[in-house]
Amino acid sequence: MVLLSVSAYPEGCSSWLDYITHLDRFEGIAGLPAFYAAHHYLGDAGVCILMASLAALVVTSLIGNLRALSRLCYAAAQDGILPNRFAMLNDKRVPANTILLVVLVSLPIPFLGRTAVGWIVDTTTFGATILYGFVAMAVLKVARREGVRKHTILGAICVPILIAFLGFLLLPELFSDYTIESETYALMIVWSILGLAFFNMIIRKDHARNFGRAIIVWVALLAFIVVLSLTWTSRMNKAKGDVVVDNISAYMDGTADDATLAMDREEFFAIQRERLHDADRDSVLTIAGLFALSLGVLLVNYFSMRKWEQKAAEERDEARVVAFTDPLTGVGSKHAYAIRESAMEAGIVEGDDLEFGVVVCDVNGLKRINDTLGHKAGDEYIRSASQLLCEYYRHSPVFRIGGDEFAVLLEGRDYQDRDGILESLNRRVEGNIGSDGVVASLEMATYDRDVDQSFREVFKRADTLMYERKAQLKGMGAATRD
Repeated sequence: MVLLSVSAYPEGCSSWLDYITHLDRFEGIAGLPAFYAAHHYLGDAGVCILMASLAALVVTSLIGNLRALSRLCYAAAQDGILPNRFAMLNDKRVPANTILLVVLVSLPIPFLGRTAVGWIVDTTTFGATILYGFVAMAVLKVARREGVRKHTILGAICVPILIAFLGFLLLPELFSDYTIESETYALMIVWSILGLAFFNMIIRKDHARNFGRAIIVWVALLAFIVVLSLTWTSRMNKAKGDVVVDNISAYMDGTADDATLAMDREEFFAIQRERLHDADRDSVLTIAGLFALSLGVLLVNYFSMRKWEQKAAEERDEARVVAFTDPLTGVGSKHAYAIRESAMEAGIVEGDDLEFGVVVCDVNGLKRINDTLGHKAGDEYIRSASQLLCEYYRHSPVFRIGGDEFAVLLEGRDYQDRDGILESLNRRVEGNIGSDGVVASLEMATYDRDVDQSFREVFKRADTLMYERKAQLKGMGAATRD
């Protein structure tokens, strides 16, 4: 369609741009560039072919847009942006409610008139440019991270092109010939401010903190509104300036109305200066008002975001303490151990170059202490065992994985000096036999990538050795009592 439209233009036009810029001078088929070109090449048959093609284009576009928008609304509802009723599918797995929503919003638009529809269509030019620019930047970022040279080059080419095209739209005085109507800029300003307000509604109920983290997006939107405001007011000032120029021309050549011609020069030019002054004042007030409104909404959004961030941080810290810390000993909880175990398991499955060991510890004599001295003394005994492990394994995480069971994931220095630490700790434990000190059975197993297929195999080997050590310590305790 674009290529067809620029391939022919009526006599009297110096170029295609001249033709498009002054379309209001032409009527009938000449006022429709694509139809004029089709008629120019193929006559009435070309017009009929183009009409059939456009009918197919309209129908398929409506179907495609309806499908895409309904799915977009459906996904938005799943994320809590729209009410839950739009996240429902009917028996045919179709989001019927979102289709109805799109249809109801779209139906009134044709009744706004061709001019207003043209403004709406122009806004999609901005939207498409921003959208494609976002996609190009996303491709560039992902391609750089993944080292895909072809996509990196493609993204690097597309991003500056789309930025330049957005500048072409935002600053028509510098680049274009006013092909986009002034009302389009006003519509984009309203749409952007509504977007900021809508984000505020979302952020206020965003308990899951899915949105609102990227403040730069809002700053960019605020700058976008300011630039749109400058462009819009500039266009309006030019229109008012043209009126003043026309008034002066009519006054000077005597074609103005009688009331205007009856004015003396000083009075007439004072009125024209006042009109220009009013235009400047209105521009300043408009820009300042829109900026203040946008900034106000942005600040409200920011403080709403900060509130949720603070609350989420507090809840996260609380949950982390509860979930990952054993309340009796202060070491890692069974839940924290399960998470580390899953991570280690995944590393083994993926073939990562891992070096780690597992120490399994079982506290001896806890039942006797609980039965004779009470559970409070038993809890203190467990805490003492935990402190003993933490004293020796200072560079590795210690977990309480059962009532009287502990596990240590050896890493770093503790892994490098694993034999010496275990030997020293066992001597300490043996020295506590027959005294009030902690007696615990400890043994260790290290990961061997040529033997172990899972983390559980390492743990099971250490656990088996621990029970052998437990039997050994019981024998030593019996010998001491004898």
